[in-house]
Amino acid sequence: EWSPKNYNSKVAGTVTLTEALARSINTVAVKLGDRVGVKAIADTAHRLGIASPIEDNLSVALGSSSVTLLELTSAYSTFAAEGRHFEPYGIVEIVSSNGDTLYKHQPSSVAVTDPAHAHEMTYMLRHVITEGTGIPADLGNRIAAGKTGTSQENRDAWFVGYTANEIAGVWFGNDNNTPMKNVSGG
Repeated sequence: EWSPKNYNSKVAGTVTLTEALARSINTVAVKLGDRVGVKAIADTAHRLGIASPIEDNLSVALGSSSVTLLELTSAYSTFAAEGRHFEPYGIVEIVSSNGDTLYKHQPSSVAVTDPAHAHEMTYMLRHVITEGTGIPADLGNRIAAGKTGTSQENRDAWFVGYTANEIAGVWFGNDNNTPMKNVSGG
């Protein structure tokens, strides 16, 4: 008894998956999610680095499961890293006052998706920034990709974006989960 709606409450008609992603067309995401199945969505999310539980309902195609911004940013970084997932870390190096290296992080990664699929996702996420809901994040001559998100009743607005060298995730919301006025991830 759930009927997804698009952000603007309009019907989009026939569109490509790239256009649907760029314009955040919810109905297309749900139809695709129904076709591939909730289990496949959850399995993919976990492979990409989401550790939080993924709910067992079709609304997960719209991101209804609660995940941390760090998890989400980490998952998107897998596309930027050509299908390899790196665990997030906070300390790169610790050097003593006399210059001795006490600790140096040694990043390691795991291949979690085909590099061609990661390139396809980056291609699609690039359109979010060049012609979709993420246009304000366009960096001009610098190639970037990303995705916007807005939860029901404007309680949360987020954006995760990346270039060849950096990734960033941004979340806006009220600590008490109350709606914000006319805010969106874009």
